[in-house]
Amino acid sequence: MPPLTPRTGTLRFVADFKETPLASEAASLKMFRMFLEAKKGPAVDDSPRTAEEAAFLTQYVASAGAPPKPPELPAEWLGFETVVVVMMRAPIERGGTKLTGASSGRLLFHPPEPVPVYSAVYGEHGGTPLSGDSLAKWVLEDLNIRSEGARP
Repeated sequence: MPPLTPRTGTLRFVADFKETPLASEAASLKMFRMFLEAKKGPAVDDSPRTAEEAAFLTQYVASAGAPPKPPELPAEWLGFETVVVVMMRAPIERGGTKLTGASSGRLLFHPPEPVPVYSAVYGEHGGTPLSGDSLAKWVLEDLNIRSEGARP
């Protein structure tokens, strides 16, 4: 089978949650898709994370900081122009209420390049809550920078 070629205007969004997303987190993911659609952004594939993607993320996080060689991208990513991964910790329980555990990392790839354009892996501390519109603006900014760089 020949290697996939990234399709222009496509985005693979991988939500890597340690537990089922809270209602607020699910609403942020919906806002992310709606914002991109309203701004005529890329076509988003946000189907559930595959076993191959999960294995890649486990390997990437384990080698973050000083990987001797970047792990090979999941094969299905090679058909997308952009891949965004948001990794979220399990919710925190305070006073009987579950609160977002915040992000444990965020990655942005431009396949077939195996090195991410952006990589923030926080581990157990740091990170930010999930904001769908902020995430969408970040993706659109990356796409604008790339399209401006491609102009002669």
